[in-house]
Amino acid sequence: MQQFALAAILCGGVGLHAYIALFESAKVATLFNAGLFSWSCLPYGAALALALLTRRPWAGIVAAALVLLVDVWTYYAVFVRPKGSTAALALLWMPLWNLIIVVPLGAAIGWLLSRFRSRG
Repeated sequence: MQQFALAAILCGGVGLHAYIALFESAKVATLFNAGLFSWSCLPYGAALALALLTRRPWAGIVAAALVLLVDVWTYYAVFVRPKGSTAALALLWMPLWNLIIVVPLGAAIGWLLSRFRSRG
């Protein structure tokens, strides 16, 4: 169950960023798109490392799920309902915020959930 949940979330996140890099940000594959894709997938790699390297895989699963939620919101804010000419800058900044805020927050929530679950 845990492996399936993690795989589904990671595939969703990587798929979203592949779609953005290949179809939304430019019509031609460029080195910038490859860098954007790699940079955007870095928080998912951190969540995967948390899930695989800790004794509580829910820390990585919850972190990846929160990153995916933030990324879907970012996609909506940038491509569906942009509020200004600088909305696309969110594509560059959100991976950083995901790494320093969302992944640690998700890891803490997942760790607490797994701790309370193991007690019960």
